[in-house]
Amino acid sequence: MSTTYKAAVAQTLVGNPKTWINTSTINEIGGPGGTRRVRELRAEGWSIKTRRNPDAPTTFQFMLSRVPAKKVVAQYV
Repeated sequence: MSTTYKAAVAQTLVGNPKTWINTSTINEIGGPGGTRRVRELRAEGWSIKTRRNPDAPTTFQFMLSRVPAKKVVAQYV
């Protein structure tokens, strides 16, 4: 079974709790327009924080702030 881009982003967020993930990483695993996958997950109720990258202020970082219900996570992980 192939993994969708959105599932890959979800797996990365869930697999790296309390870790800020760079936009470049999200774009690498999320395919073209990878940050769109973050918006799609948010639209489904995922609580994902965003901040400016302190090392590169023109880019952003993302972190899962609250783990979604197990049934929600199960469809991606």
